[in-house]
Amino acid sequence: MKEKFESFFEKISPMINKISTNRFLQGLSGGMMATLPITVVGSFALLLVVVPLGPISTFIQESGLSKVFNTVYTYTMGLLAVYMVFFIAKNLANQYLENDDGMTAAAIAFLSFLIVTPLGATADEVTAIPTTWLGAQGAFTAIIVASVSVAIYRYCKVHHLTIKMPEGVPPMVSNVFEGIIPFVIVAVLFMGVNYVFSLTSVGCLHQAVYTLLQVPMQSLGGSIWAVLFIAFFAQVLWFFGIHGQNVLSPFYNPIWFALDAANLAAYSTGVAGPNIVGNAFYNIFCFGGYQIALCLLLLRARSKQFREFGKLGIGPAIFGIGEPLNFGMPLILNFKFIVPFLTNGVLMLAVAYLAIASGLVPHLNGTTFVFGLPFGIGAFLEGGWKVLALAVVVNIILPYFLWMPWVKMADKEAYQQEQGAHKE
Repeated sequence: MKEKFESFFEKISPMINKISTNRFLQGLSGGMMATLPITVVGSFALLLVVVPLGPISTFIQESGLSKVFNTVYTYTMGLLAVYMVFFIAKNLANQYLENDDGMTAAAIAFLSFLIVTPLGATADEVTAIPTTWLGAQGAFTAIIVASVSVAIYRYCKVHHLTIKMPEGVPPMVSNVFEGIIPFVIVAVLFMGVNYVFSLTSVGCLHQAVYTLLQVPMQSLGGSIWAVLFIAFFAQVLWFFGIHGQNVLSPFYNPIWFALDAANLAAYSTGVAGPNIVGNAFYNIFCFGGYQIALCLLLLRARSKQFREFGKLGIGPAIFGIGEPLNFGMPLILNFKFIVPFLTNGVLMLAVAYLAIASGLVPHLNGTTFVFGLPFGIGAFLEGGWKVLALAVVVNIILPYFLWMPWVKMADKEAYQQEQGAHKE
């Protein structure tokens, strides 16, 4: 069995390596991650307004700070697609073109995104840009516009379809002229796209992408079965020493970010979010590779080396870092622990989903938080003590018993080996 498993992975390993090093996926992932500081600021601004914090909440409301925080939320999460199109284009240009800072490509994509975004009017008939498509609902359009813009920009640069200035002209000036032709080509293209959709009942590119692509993709990627598959496959990759989340995140991040943003938007209006799963769900209920429970078991082991592994891993595990045990114990390529290593996360996420779907625990609010927070803080921010309690159950109590039989068997074997070596 072990040999068959290794042989199968050796066959698919080249394909996985190509995916993990694919420049488009790396650019897409990098662009999505670049929006993290913005979403964190927006999430915390919203929490300060809507979470009851006693005297602090009273002060925020009476001092007028709530208006400031709501404005911050609007200009962060409410403009998420705008930030996405800029950062994705910049990162894609960095991936495909050496010595290109990506700023021209980002500006082209930003302009193109605005061109396909329909204008509206206020009650006073003042022309304005509605925020409908600037937030989470425009996420997939942002990805498409950024990708197409960079592809054309890259083609123009590679084939020298640019205006070349004489030597001696400052780079600041020559770079501006190099971008003129790509700017015009891309702008004209999306003007045509905008015109074509304006003649249809759909109205705009945003609506078409949202209806035909984003909603179906969110329905598919937002199902618990998709989450469980990703959790399992990520652990399979980890078992062979490949960072599973790094390989898979370009595929699920755009979908899950949009789901979280929809939850956060609903939360800002005082209603429960429409989605159970998302990035927050995955990160909270599959915290740090569920290794806190494993470390607690190792600390109680009879084997000295297992107790040392527990001491080594418990500190990082509290902050969601599993590499010390993955590579140090190791759990990677350790067939003694293959069953819990691959399946515990799936069981934990399934239990968490059932608890939320049944109404025992509220939907997560979709708050974005930075990686590396101690265990429990993110869960509390997502929904208070009930979500925190569920996180304790699925990340510590449940995996403690799931790991237990496997750890006991391995501990017994390691202890006997230590005793035999001591007698010799």
